[in-house]
Amino acid sequence: MALIYLLEDDPDCSASVEQWLVRAGHQVKIFARPHEFFYEVSKQAPRCAVVDWRLPEMEGIDVVARLRQLLSTGVGVVMLTGLDTEESVVRALKAGADDYIVKPGSESIVVARIDALLRRMTPAASTLTRIDRAPYALDFGRREVTVAGKAVELAPREFDLAWILFSEPARLFTRQELLAAVWGRNHEAGVHTVAQHVYLIRRKLALTEHGFRLNAVYGTGYRLELPSTSEVS
Repeated sequence: MALIYLLEDDPDCSASVEQWLVRAGHQVKIFARPHEFFYEVSKQAPRCAVVDWRLPEMEGIDVVARLRQLLSTGVGVVMLTGLDTEESVVRALKAGADDYIVKPGSESIVVARIDALLRRMTPAASTLTRIDRAPYALDFGRREVTVAGKAVELAPREFDLAWILFSEPARLFTRQELLAAVWGRNHEAGVHTVAQHVYLIRRKLALTEHGFRLNAVYGTGYRLELPSTSEVS
């Protein structure tokens, strides 16, 4: 499940796209005006933003450009618009869009294109069986973490959370992403649960002692930062 923001002022279109994405397992927030969209982005970054071209207040292409200034990485951007010209596609991609879908679009096409973008943005964790970031080593098959060769016991969900964070260091994971990935989208756990597990991971793995930083980004989520001298194998 990914958190997706939909910026679309046509209520019929936004209702349809929301239904498609929710049916595909995603969490969707709808915005009709850019200022509402950016206010929410400032509080919590989405994993993907779907933006119409023709909007009140400013054009969608300007929304994309501004979004890229605020969040250069970590968020996928899709333009969903009725404009069907080569020039508009080129302008959108140059402004920072990752994909371009022409309205009306079918459910299968829209969902498949967005899911494909999300997969491209998360290439590592699903195929890895081992992560080595000295002095840490994580073995997914054994569900084991070692520090300088010495095993450290983590509870199952602590391991899952550590695996996700170590799989993509420097990436900002939202609390909602981590909750969905570790506890499941229908679980009753809240953001305080993520914070508790982050605290335990920091303490049990003694991250700061080895130059690693597991930082909380206010109102958004967590990012694992490697020591500047670390070499990722």
